[in-house]
Amino acid sequence: MHIHHHIQRKKSQKEFIGVHKVIEYKIVKGDKIDKSFSRRAVIKNYENVLELYSAKIVGKYSDTLFFKIKNRGDGKSVYGKIDGYSGTYSIHFLI
Repeated sequence: MHIHHHIQRKKSQKEFIGVHKVIEYKIVKGDKIDKSFSRRAVIKNYENVLELYSAKIVGKYSDTLFFKIKNRGDGKSVYGKIDGYSGTYSIHFLI
């Protein structure tokens, strides 16, 4: 799957093409989703730990966090976003 993302700025255009991967996570307590973790709490947690993974936060909008990993180990960059929900979250990678 390829994603094309366009940003219009004056007359220039930026396009990102890559492989899109999504990982879904559930925060569970016992056998149920733990909704005590709010969307905001999930995002705040990732704001604190992304640096440990050599990631740089490049933007934040509502309950979505955008990040970039400059080198994933083979010299290529990885872009990502984390969408927070109540008791769950998803991480999208554009490789």
